[in-house]
Amino acid sequence: MLISIQRVFTCLLLSSCFASTLAAQDTPTPVDPATVIRCHTHHKHQEMRASDPGLDARRADINAQIDEWIATHPSTSQDAVIIIPVVVHVLTGPGMPPIYYDQIRSQIDVLSQDFRRSNPDKVLTPNVFSSVAADTEIDFCLADTDPNGNYTSGVTYTTTSVDNIGNTSAYYLTASGGHDIWDPDSYLNIWVCQIGDGILGFTFQPGVAPANRDGMVIDYRYFGNIGTATPPYNLGRTTTHELGHWFNLEHIWGDAFCGNDGVADTPEQETFTSGCPSFPQFSCNNNADGGDMFMNYMDYSNDACMNLFTAGQKQRMLATIDVQRPGLKSSNGCSLNSVPSWRGSDFSESLSVFPNPSTGEFTAYIEFNAPSTVDLRVYNQLGQVVERNQFTQFYSGNLPIDLSQQPAGLYLVELTTPFGIATKKVQVLEH
Repeated sequence: MLISIQRVFTCLLLSSCFASTLAAQDTPTPVDPATVIRCHTHHKHQEMRASDPGLDARRADINAQIDEWIATHPSTSQDAVIIIPVVVHVLTGPGMPPIYYDQIRSQIDVLSQDFRRSNPDKVLTPNVFSSVAADTEIDFCLADTDPNGNYTSGVTYTTTSVDNIGNTSAYYLTASGGHDIWDPDSYLNIWVCQIGDGILGFTFQPGVAPANRDGMVIDYRYFGNIGTATPPYNLGRTTTHELGHWFNLEHIWGDAFCGNDGVADTPEQETFTSGCPSFPQFSCNNNADGGDMFMNYMDYSNDACMNLFTAGQKQRMLATIDVQRPGLKSSNGCSLNSVPSWRGSDFSESLSVFPNPSTGEFTAYIEFNAPSTVDLRVYNQLGQVVERNQFTQFYSGNLPIDLSQQPAGLYLVELTTPFGIATKKVQVLEH
């Protein structure tokens, strides 16, 4: 299991590092659910409606197309799993800690598990709902090819001076301190940043936002399941929930008292669920349907209480991809990875550094059995990238690294490939 940069430095500085993973880090102090806004998507929809008089008609037309697709595609099985390329734009704002690559990967893993129903907690799905719980046959990988056809790690890093940038119009604009979107027809864009005002995250359903905003925004405290992930929203389900909206799902209660979410196999529910109640709970005369499906990803229950999408929700998401987001199926964003085969890999033996310690000039030796794309980064103790090398076809060999202009201290060399990641610590002496 991989050790995060932050964990490595902490262990090194305390001189008491044992074999451990990011999952063993001290957990951030839990947040009071009463102080947060679980999902801000509906509010963003209302904001857009106020400035776009054609939004309601456009949304009605989109939903009509999706309903027609569902009517002509009664089967929910597919010939092949859809792989969605993901790019994560990390916007590090004032006072925000670094978000390391392992935390980002943990979120991609959560998405894949939740959407493929390989999540370990699926065993908690009540028996009455097990027959409708579905593998959506949608999977995810961090993009390995950018819109220009170049190798990418699937992550962009931006240091911004804009406080709570996710709650401004700056997050999606490089010129304003954020990061421009990658083509949303080919990539799922996720901005990880400070949002503020207790907001966990938001996104836009098809037809709501202009193309340059068509992605998801997640507060850094509720992204992934390690690092800065904060209980009780520390299992990555905020992103799962918002991604359901991006695929045109509604909240389980239809945003109305006993409302309609447009899905036949989700029981009517009076309103959203807070916390983690005992099953069963009943409302809206749904006794015959098994009660409230508060463990559905589209409710507001705690992360540990969420564990399923339904077959009806799957059908709606597949319809949305075909009708509104078809470019995702032909995207080259994951052209080097037909499946996310790096999950769980340990590439530690592929990287070595020498001499170590050094006065700043040392060599990274990389060894592979076949040519591979390479992203080699060197981080200082603040988590900042101070040196970077990228190659599209690298077999084996030496890469000289010069940190002679950097201050003495501990650094971390991180090797990222489509199939694994390796890290080595390096000490730079006074020079």
